[in-house]
Amino acid sequence: MSGRAHGTRFFLAEWYRGELNQDEIDRIAARLDESSQSVSADGASVRRVMTMAVPAGEWIFGIFEADSADTVEQVCRHAGMAPQQLNPAVEDRVRGTYRRDDRTLPTND
Repeated sequence: MSGRAHGTRFFLAEWYRGELNQDEIDRIAARLDESSQSVSADGASVRRVMTMAVPAGEWIFGIFEADSADTVEQVCRHAGMAPQQLNPAVEDRVRGTYRRDDRTLPTND
């Protein structure tokens, strides 16, 4: 995850949401993006890096890059999604973006 803004860190937000489907996941991601933009417009540094859902377990995870956990909390609450867990994330690299229909999986070379 290169290109991080100076003074920001990554945070992992977790929510338990029953009956997740792709449309609901897309709506959640859009609300979080809109909220991130709104909070950023007020002077904070925050963006949603990615969202990952585990529909079988009814969990959804959001990775945010932000200047503080409080900023991420504000984004989530503004989106109507107060996180059930919010923790600093261990930093790693994301090599690329893959879609469910990609024929090959990424390797860790």
